Amino acid sequence: MSSIVHILNGGALAEQWPDTMTGEVIVMRECLVEGPVQAESWSEFRAQRDEYLSLAYPESHIDYPVQVAGEFERIRQLSAETAINLWFEDDLFCQVNLWFVCHLLEELNRTGDIRWVRPQTELRWGFGGVPPEELADLQELARPIDRIKLNSLAALWRAYRGGETDELLKIAANLGSDWTMVHRAAEAHRDRVEHNHPNRLIREIIAGNPQASFGKIFQEFSRRAPIYGFGDLQVKRLHDAVLKNEATD
Repeated sequence: MSSIVHILNGGALAEQWPDTMTGEVIVMRECLVEGPVQAESWSEFRAQRDEYLSLAYPESHIDYPVQVAGEFERIRQLSAETAINLWFEDDLFCQVNLWFVCHLLEELNRTGDIRWVRPQTELRWGFGGVPPEELADLQELARPIDRIKLNSLAALWRAYRGGETDELLKIAANLGSDWTMVHRAAEAHRDRVEHNHPNRLIREIIAGNPQASFGKIFQEFSRRAPIYGFGDLQVKRLHDAVLKNEATD
């Protein structure tokens, strides 16, 4: 019987992970939806991401080589017959991380099953809206990822990494009608890159309530644009950048 590995997107899901769940756990602690992702080599990529996150989020105190890159290495060393459950949500933040993980898995000569486990809650709440005792039930609804789909999801990462937005949308659309959630995430990326939608939305929220605290702004942003999946740290960076730009205009 093949072993089972659960790859979780983020520490929050890991914290609510039930001890009764069978299988090894690997945690994807990255934020590839922002910052540089182009590099000439694997070692350069890890160094690039380590530098970016340490400067962007010094308060997080993440030990990148151990807590992030170390988990990447665990993925790269999985045996071919290992059954893998990918626990990722539908928003852009999670999707970019999912594409990257599929890129790593594509490099392995896989024979084991790969399944994508998604929350059935509203997009805004994701796995956070699922009681820990109900997480196991989601496996029954998991979406199989065959070799063709794995290759397509990995290709999404390469298009994202290369800044090829049109190619990204094309690949997502070609996944088929049962994979519209991926296309929505790709469209959100296009709107962010081409129309600066997140920053514009924050400006609208501030204009509508100039006295609002950041907490209120974050809640409203999450309500209006859950497709991005941004946490408070990401929205705070956008918020501060908007205020800085307005102060210098």
